[in-house]
Amino acid sequence: MRALVVYGPSSCEIRELPRPKPGAGEVLVRVAHCGVCGTDLRILAGTCRVPALPLVIGHEIAGTLVTAGPGATRLRRGQPVAVDGIKSCGACHACRRDSPALCEQASELGIHEQGGLAEYVVAPERNVHALPDTMPTAGGALVEPLACAIRGQDRVDVDLGDSVAVVGGGAQGLMHTVLARLRGATRVIVSARHERRRARAGEMGADLVVDPERCDAAEEVVVATEGRGADVVIDASGSGSGCTDAFRMVRRGGRILIHGAEASQERLPATAFDVHVRELTVVGSFGGTGDAWPRAIGLIAAGRLGLAGLVDAEWPLERAPEGLRLLARDRGLVKALVRMPGADAH
Repeated sequence: MRALVVYGPSSCEIRELPRPKPGAGEVLVRVAHCGVCGTDLRILAGTCRVPALPLVIGHEIAGTLVTAGPGATRLRRGQPVAVDGIKSCGACHACRRDSPALCEQASELGIHEQGGLAEYVVAPERNVHALPDTMPTAGGALVEPLACAIRGQDRVDVDLGDSVAVVGGGAQGLMHTVLARLRGATRVIVSARHERRRARAGEMGADLVVDPERCDAAEEVVVATEGRGADVVIDASGSGSGCTDAFRMVRRGGRILIHGAEASQERLPATAFDVHVRELTVVGSFGGTGDAWPRAIGLIAAGRLGLAGLVDAEWPLERAPEGLRLLARDRGLVKALVRMPGADAH
């Protein structure tokens, strides 16, 4: 099979690799579309450390089931599927509580082992979710990031009547914008640095969109919420400045979701006393889990989200190295898909 292989910082190419074989409880999926995530770009840049290189990256995977290993009997051959890349042991405390992303032995396709920017990928059958036959695989490649956003909003409990501020206008920020609307938020405010992303946020239902490079975004949110601050603030920027803004945007007694991978080295910009006296609820979220996947599939299949507007580009596999370099240069782009040979164009 052909696959995109990362060898080191800014070094990747399409290579011929052996086609993987499914083991017990696993299935082989012929990949049709794989989304490109910020994590993929950080691995290519060398700013996200992985256990070993070379590596086939990619974890936003959709395709069709080709064959099953021993004991994998739930799905039919030829079934369209989306693949959850987080592999868990199924037996630890977190797994028993339906939180596989917190598994003590968790690994992830495209990070710890070969991922989905390839013609074929192997995954545990329990990680593979059937898609409706009528759902394009390009939509299936958006299931994983949407499941992550759903999990995050479950964690921070976005509810009817809430005012919601979203920091960051990337794919996750825009998905949070749409989901907040669906959950009944009365006002959704988005802070985004790039003009194209701000325009996209408005198209996807934001009531107010602000540019943090031209104004004090936190002050704008406070003014827009009658001086209180937002009930819920979602930091999907992954930046230290975005996280700082989130704590300034939230009202007393409000809730904050930290949903940005790049913020991993940043300290929270609040003291314990501040959290205590303002009665803030601060939660994190990592990955999709449990019923977030079927809910994401149902929403995309029903056309409730308009997520096709997120996709800026779609490249065939042979153009993926060039495409990844373009994404790294142009931060105004939101989402790109890589199409494998034989898959229908989006």
